[in-house]
Amino acid sequence: QERWKSIIDLLIRVAARHRVVLVMMPNTQKRLEQDHHSRQRLLSAGIKLQPRMGFSAFSKLLRDSEFVLT
Repeated sequence: QERWKSIIDLLIRVAARHRVVLVMMPNTQKRLEQDHHSRQRLLSAGIKLQPRMGFSAFSKLLRDSEFVLT
């Protein structure tokens, strides 16, 4: 739980200075569906929650990104 909170906090800090798109793998998407508080915090910070995407769309997102966190 502490690790999850740390990841959410980091994304919110990054979103204060950069556009953030969180491409969610199925496990992450499921967790955010269950953790309404974290989901709301991310959305309130302006973070776009994006379901898993195909290779071409993901490649375009990577190409247009300033940097990537994994």
